[in-house]
Amino acid sequence: MSNTHTPGPWIVADIHPERACLSVAPEGKNPLCEDVATVYASNENADADARLIAAAPELLEALMFIVEQVSNEKNSHHTLGAFSRGVGIDMAKKAITKVKGE
Repeated sequence: MSNTHTPGPWIVADIHPERACLSVAPEGKNPLCEDVATVYASNENADADARLIAAAPELLEALMFIVEQVSNEKNSHHTLGAFSRGVGIDMAKKAITKVKGE
């Protein structure tokens, strides 16, 4: 298993003629054959689900940045530095590990 993902940004493409599904694909790529996810529009949350999936690369990048900043010893005197020793930072690190497949 690779610990890398398809580079973002990703977009939501509504390309199905009967709107049966939404494709999540890298921006500038063909969503018909280069999608990273297909969200079936069989429920009322399909649009929101597709947007959440499409935001994954940016969410991961932001989360990794936050962890890096609050874990940095140079920032330990700030409130964010204190957060690095709490439950929240452990949750963020677990999420990063899950996304990266580590």
